Amino acid sequence: MAAVAGTISSMMFSQEYNVIPYYVKAEDYLDCKKPREQRQYLTTGDFSKLRTEGVKDIIDIITFPVVLPEIRLITVLKKISLSENEKITKRDLINHMRINEENKKIFGYPGEITSEKKVNKDERARIYAWLNQNIINKLEKDWGLINIHKDGKNSWLSLTQKGRDMLKYLDMDFSCEIRN
Repeated sequence: MAAVAGTISSMMFSQEYNVIPYYVKAEDYLDCKKPREQRQYLTTGDFSKLRTEGVKDIIDIITFPVVLPEIRLITVLKKISLSENEKITKRDLINHMRINEENKKIFGYPGEITSEKKVNKDERARIYAWLNQNIINKLEKDWGLINIHKDGKNSWLSLTQKGRDMLKYLDMDFSCEIRN
């Protein structure tokens, strides 16, 4: 189990911390010894003798990148999960982007988000298009973490089981959590 955890950790952090996983192949293993020697080791209670001896070879373990969603996508997942009892809409997410500059930075919206009453039809369309392209489509199509439910002209968002599992897995402190 420790070897698996070490390998997964090295895959997650290999780029950031230059982690290089490897396996040391021993020259001699206790399991390969004669049964009498194994019994002697186990019955004497003298565990000072190592289970392996010597270094026969060092083998690099092949890793593959483990990619997590961007923090803004995780933040939106968290927002949706906090609203699981209510129907959260794209409009709700846009309104949360408006609340303060920190939320705008988290979402990464490049334009100005003014009061909803001051936004003209074209600007509203641009904001929704940006939200769909940069947040919603990534969460739904690329990651499979949310569902979009349509109810007539209205639509609302919910987490898929995979989305709930992702949040449980990450179980992180959202220091840049969406502010109310």
